[in-house]
Amino acid sequence: MLVRTASWFAAARRAVVAFSLAVALRAVTPWLSNRPVTIAVSSYTAAPLKFPRSLRIIKSADYGVLVHTRNENTFRLTSKYFSINAMKFPEEPGRLRFGITVGKRNAHRSVDRALVKRTLREAARKQAPNLAALLGEQGVGLDVSLRLRVPLKEIPGIDQGVNALKLSLRTDAQSLMEALLKRLPKQLAQTRGE
Repeated sequence: MLVRTASWFAAARRAVVAFSLAVALRAVTPWLSNRPVTIAVSSYTAAPLKFPRSLRIIKSADYGVLVHTRNENTFRLTSKYFSINAMKFPEEPGRLRFGITVGKRNAHRSVDRALVKRTLREAARKQAPNLAALLGEQGVGLDVSLRLRVPLKEIPGIDQGVNALKLSLRTDAQSLMEALLKRLPKQLAQTRGE
């Protein structure tokens, strides 16, 4: 019976994806054996945005170069709670990588650090296609380091609950990523000497 159930699920999944709902029900009828079946069809068809390994800064040496280098290829942005250190790579066109760090000094509990990292990762994931397109047009690569710059206990909403904290972190992270997207063309023009 276990094999029959597993094959029924596999057949139903293939049928719903490949054909219309009516064809899917006809394809799985031999396995139904007169049982009522409810098939839920999701309206969400777009592929979810991913944060693959190629979008992440992995090596600590790359972080060190990004944070400690100060020249014409680097720039900084700050918001109320976060900061960005970015470094342009003219020799590697189209490369975009994000590094996310949250120190214990600013968020003592690991749960809070994970929450802030998830928020920053989501903001980066949403802006990555726009940034990658801009970098591809300009023929430049970019490494971006996102950091929490203020202690979590100083952020409004921490005493009102997790949802209020998430909202204030999310809005600030999104505004910072939008500011990066607005400032990047000016920074790229300075590199080219226009």
